[in-house]
Amino acid sequence: MRAAALIPLAIGLVAAGPVAKRQDFNFAAIAADRADEIAAISADNLGPVDPVVQATTVVDATSAYDATSAIAAATSAVTAVVEKREACQTYSGAGPVVTSAPSDWVNAATLTSQALAAAVPTGYAAAPSFTNLAGAVQQMGYLTVKTLDSYDPAQCASYCNNEPLCMGFNVYFERDPSEDTSCDAEGNPDSITTIACTLYAYHVAASKATNTGQYRDNFQVVITGSNGYNKASSKESFPSIEGYQAPQNFENACVNAPTYHNFDSYITYTTYTGAYDPRVCAKACDAQTKYDKEHPNSDGEYKACNYFVSYVMAKNEEPQGLFCALYSLPWNATYAVNDGYSWGSDKYTIYNSLAYTVSTNLDFGNNADIDDFVYTN
Repeated sequence: MRAAALIPLAIGLVAAGPVAKRQDFNFAAIAADRADEIAAISADNLGPVDPVVQATTVVDATSAYDATSAIAAATSAVTAVVEKREACQTYSGAGPVVTSAPSDWVNAATLTSQALAAAVPTGYAAAPSFTNLAGAVQQMGYLTVKTLDSYDPAQCASYCNNEPLCMGFNVYFERDPSEDTSCDAEGNPDSITTIACTLYAYHVAASKATNTGQYRDNFQVVITGSNGYNKASSKESFPSIEGYQAPQNFENACVNAPTYHNFDSYITYTTYTGAYDPRVCAKACDAQTKYDKEHPNSDGEYKACNYFVSYVMAKNEEPQGLFCALYSLPWNATYAVNDGYSWGSDKYTIYNSLAYTVSTNLDFGNNADIDDFVYTN
């Protein structure tokens, strides 16, 4: 069986139980710009993972993350909604009318006071340092945008709750033109205030609120009152996966698996920059077993994937993608001790860690060293 090549940077060790084994992360790759890195499962040992379709949202698990396209989608989302109109037809936004210049508009108390006073929706937490910013989120995992009739994070949360892939959202005011700028002689029509709700497949981070607006002819689009909220847990979104038992919720830690009778149950980890979706990890686990069965060792042994942990790793609060750690043996919460790491000036944390065990009998891969293994949850 081919082994995965990883840079040996340890997260931690288990103090008791079977012999501890390090599960390592490639921090050099994680630290890099994830626009086009570690975006797909290793092609030399697994092959493609089929896209996962949920409602109208398609998550392509294997295509590289296109940062330019993702940012463009998030930046222009509200624009697309506003511009669905007949030529030169004027519109009124749902937000308060603020007639001041753009530089003053962003500080208008009638807008900023609503963001500062907004209640955190049930089941969510306010993203750190993400209240009343002057920029909207641009990051991986953009799902869709909704326009609101009032500045109401609870309404945006309801949209997020109805989208299983949604893990965080951004609510903000946007200064938009009341008509197409080409319809105004100066290219600078009166402004309206749009209230936007954008949904993301990862937690939103204040450092990613970098869309501060743009010019459309002589009209300046600006943003204010931008708040970010993150779902406390996504376990309820993925209560079951075909072929696997109900998940264990490890929350903010991943597994540091021990050895069993000198058998290393850890196989590898894979990463994706599509949406957080444990079903993608399940497909990777199934593909790993299929490949290893077809390519056993000379003694007939192979390393089946019976268990995986899906989680998000964040670098300084910014999501780095979906991580799938694959194992031959399942481990309970006792071994969920890897809760993050500091590397240089950067802090890496873990969230939404869910562990799934196959629902069939464990496949020991003809390995006599582990055929007496008994899993206790």
